[in-house]
Amino acid sequence: MIATAYPPQYYYPNGFVAHQAAAVYGVPCSTSTLFNVHAPVFIPQQASSIRTPIYQERLHANVKVASRPPSKPKQPKYAPRPAGEFLDLDAQTRRNGGTMTKDFYNELTEYVHDHKWKMAPEDFEEMLMGYFNTRNKHLDADSMDLHGLVPFLARNVLEQRKKEVKKGLRPQYLYACTGRGNRSKTGKSVIRETVIDFAEENGYKWCYMPENEGVVVIKFSSGRHHKMTDK
Repeated sequence: MIATAYPPQYYYPNGFVAHQAAAVYGVPCSTSTLFNVHAPVFIPQQASSIRTPIYQERLHANVKVASRPPSKPKQPKYAPRPAGEFLDLDAQTRRNGGTMTKDFYNELTEYVHDHKWKMAPEDFEEMLMGYFNTRNKHLDADSMDLHGLVPFLARNVLEQRKKEVKKGLRPQYLYACTGRGNRSKTGKSVIRETVIDFAEENGYKWCYMPENEGVVVIKFSSGRHHKMTDK
């Protein structure tokens, strides 16, 4: 006879539940006692020790231990950074074991842009993405430095980030560092406009980081939302 097994929380310290004592040893047991792990169970003296050969034999023959399916790990919850916090990318890089500073990264990407006419298009894109990946590898999970990229590459990495957020691999908030376009010929940041367009096309809330319009904050969420208040 195989006794019906119950989850481990219904087991008693002596190794089996009340109804199994009743089934194996003929000890009477009420339903209220069965589901009350703190209720006393009366077991014959010969079965009070797990060292008893009879107990061991009957336990292995009559008890089927219940197994629980592995529980899924809970996804970490992320919150936006406190209002007024200064986003120091170089400090993040040092804290996370990286060495590429903002100034060095900008020098590298500027060099690539200056020599673009000497390169094949695929080499140009590969070099920019190589420096981008090295720079962003050691930033915090909610930060991204988009300086130096061209619009279509910026959109590609934002699409990739969207997939990572959906899988729970990245925070719901993204601090996209685009710059204000102070050094551009038009005085506007083309990358910043690309980020804003991406957010509005996908219905994501966005705003400028308080006191720093060179950082666009995006909240990856469902629903048709547009600009968040940055107060």
